[in-house]
Amino acid sequence: MVAGLWAACRSGRRVCQDARGGGTLEKMEDSLITDDPYALHQLTEPVVSAQGCELWAVQWITGKDQALLRVLIDRSSGVSVDDCEAVSRQLSSVLDVESRIPGSYTLEVSSPGMDRPLITRGHYLASVGQLVTVRLRAPFEGKRRYEGLLQRVDGDEVVLACKGHEFFFPLETIEKARVVPRF
Repeated sequence: MVAGLWAACRSGRRVCQDARGGGTLEKMEDSLITDDPYALHQLTEPVVSAQGCELWAVQWITGKDQALLRVLIDRSSGVSVDDCEAVSRQLSSVLDVESRIPGSYTLEVSSPGMDRPLITRGHYLASVGQLVTVRLRAPFEGKRRYEGLLQRVDGDEVVLACKGHEFFFPLETIEKARVVPRF
């Protein structure tokens, strides 16, 4: 059951987890859907697509009092508040019927914003030529955070130009990455 419905499109800070996991809805008949982020992604994607948008990311966040299901949507022409509202209403109905989400939670649908998180290889490919910030899972040359121009994606490596040097970071070594907005 959805306790709160919040739809907004803003370019504020977003923290998104990788929604690519294992398993399918069919394998989860007796378990909670929140145990498998991939299952949440699989349930959400058709609803978002039906509204003419692209699913950017899905995040399940648990807190002290209540949980949050954050869904980030995108569209080539930009995401409007009406897009967020339409996806939110449709998704809320689907989640009430189809999912095994325990207790109450808040559904949040918004755009990924100008400082959009980079999660999938496709996100990195779409952001080539942009300034990005990358936080690594473990330090490389004594640093975990790098900011530079995303030059290209070679296989499963991201190539970042930073202070006159090229850095090759395998995708699995990146903990978090975002586009740095230019104004």
